[in-house]
Amino acid sequence: MKNLLKISCLVFIIMSLGVSRVTAQSDAILLVGTWKMDVETVKAQFTAEIDKQIAAAQTEEEKQQAEMGKSMMPMLLSMMEDMRVSFDADGTMRSLSKNPFAGDEEPEEKLGSWRIDGDTLFTQMEEKEESGATILEISGDYFIMKSNDAEENNPMKEIKFVRAE
Repeated sequence: MKNLLKISCLVFIIMSLGVSRVTAQSDAILLVGTWKMDVETVKAQFTAEIDKQIAAAQTEEEKQQAEMGKSMMPMLLSMMEDMRVSFDADGTMRSLSKNPFAGDEEPEEKLGSWRIDGDTLFTQMEEKEESGATILEISGDYFIMKSNDAEENNPMKEIKFVRAE
């Protein structure tokens, strides 16, 4: 009976590892293409977090800082609308973004690499350290990832991306 239990556990572990590997491969296939941030979702996240900060402000200075963040939101959202990230099947990636603060008229392209291990998307851009984010949901139309590095109250901790046209 003990041997049967050990064998059953071993089979379960092997099957789980196989499913995990298949899921990572499936997620990688779904991720290939060009994506943009879902700006409406980001706007809702920012608004909710800033409203919390304003309500929790204990000094006039804290309240003013939160309100200043809220006033900058349209410019930040405009920047995000123009951002694109492309994941190629060969593991290369590129991001395109404009920086209106620097007067960029044309988007700047940055190159890097990506891979999926389990439910974690690892990316590494030019001359930067590799970073990881957990893929919470993925489909052919969108994916949601959670930063492994961002603070809990950061409205960009979870980001929804949609296919770029």
